[in-house]
Amino acid sequence: MKLLFAHDHIFFSSSNGNIYSAAAYPQESWTRYLNHFSEILVIGRYGGNDKNASSTLVLSSRPNVSFKFVPKISSPTAQLVNKHKVWKDIVNLVLNSDAVIARLPSENGLLAIKAARKYNRPFAVEVVGCVWDALWNYGSIVAKLYAPLAYLRMKVTISNSFRILYVTDRFLQSRYPSPPIAKTVNASNVDLAEYNRDVLKQRLAKPAKEIIVFGMIGNFKTTYKGVHTAIEALSQIKDKYKFVFKVLGKGDTLKYINLAKDFDIDDYVFFCGSLPNGRPVLNWLDQLDIYLQPSLAEGLPRALIEAMSRGLPCVASKTGGIPELLEPRFLHNPGNAKDLKNKILYILSLNLSEISKENFDRVKQYNSNSLNKKRFVFFEDLKNAAIRNLQ
Repeated sequence: MKLLFAHDHIFFSSSNGNIYSAAAYPQESWTRYLNHFSEILVIGRYGGNDKNASSTLVLSSRPNVSFKFVPKISSPTAQLVNKHKVWKDIVNLVLNSDAVIARLPSENGLLAIKAARKYNRPFAVEVVGCVWDALWNYGSIVAKLYAPLAYLRMKVTISNSFRILYVTDRFLQSRYPSPPIAKTVNASNVDLAEYNRDVLKQRLAKPAKEIIVFGMIGNFKTTYKGVHTAIEALSQIKDKYKFVFKVLGKGDTLKYINLAKDFDIDDYVFFCGSLPNGRPVLNWLDQLDIYLQPSLAEGLPRALIEAMSRGLPCVASKTGGIPELLEPRFLHNPGNAKDLKNKILYILSLNLSEISKENFDRVKQYNSNSLNKKRFVFFEDLKNAAIRNLQ
C-alpha cells in the first residue's frame, strides 16, 4: 500500500544524496504512517544542497520513504507561473498512490486533496496551523492581501473532509470546523520520546545563577516567531536584571543584531544557529532558565512543549494553541513588547521551582505512548478505506 504525503515543507540534500529537514520531519516521524502503509512518497519543496546538513539538520531519509520536490506555489506570482505544472505532477502522484495525507496549511496539500477527490482516493487531513495567522503576520503586504482567500480555501476544504487530525484540542477546531460526519482526532504532531522525572529533579537541583539565561527556538526567516518582540521586551529589563538571550534557529540574524544594537542590548543577544532535533535540542534547552515563545502565529508549538518537558518556566503569546499549554498569567498579547516585559517581570517574582513542576506535569499528555494510540486508530481507518477502494 502506497501513501502520498503532501506539504509545502522545504527539504535539503547532503553531498551523499540524503534528504534532511530543519526539524519537522526526522526519520522517526514517518513511522506513524509506515505502521499502516508499506511505502510513502513525500511531496515537498527543495531548498538546495546544504554542506552542513548532517550536523545542523535532522535526517529525513529512510527506507521506504521517497521524495518528490515541486516548484513553489505559495505566492500569487508563483501560482501563476508554476501551478499548472505542480497540478499535473500531483495528479500523477495521486493516481499512483492508494491513499493521501495532506498537511495543512499548504498549497501542495490543497491540490493533493483536490486530486484525491477527483480520482477517488481516500484522504486524511492533518491541520497543524492557521493559514490566516501565518500570512497576516508574515511581514509583507501581498501576504496580508492573500490571507482572507487562503483562509477561506482552507476552511472550505476542511469543512468537506471526512478524516481530520487536529494538533490542538480547541483552537484549530474552532477556526476550521469539521463536518458532523467527519472522523476527527486531536493529537499533537509533537512526540515526547524522552519524558521522565529525572529531568525535573536535575532542574530543581540547579543552584540559582546571577545571570538569567532566556531562550527561544524557531525558524525566524519570517517575522512571526516574534524575535523582535522578545528583544524589545528584554531591553526594558536590562536595568533590573543581568541576563543573556539565546536564539536557536535559522534566519536572517543581521536585522535582529541591528535591532539589539538599537535597543542597546547587542552584548546580551546570541544567535546559536540550528541543531538536529532530539537530544541536541534538549541539551540546549537544559542550559536555559526561562523559555520565551513570543510568536505572532502558531499551531501548537513543538519547541514550547519540549521546553515544558524539560521543566522550564515559560512565557508565551496568547496565539494559536498556546493557551492550551500555559495559564493565562504567563501569556502576553502577540507583538506587544510591553506586555511581554510585564509577564517576564511577573514570572521572575515567583517561585520558579513551582512553575517548573507545573509545566512538566502539564505536558505529560504529549508522551509518545498516549499520542501513538490515537494516531494508530486514525491512520488504520485511512488504510482500511484504501483497501476497500481496491476491492
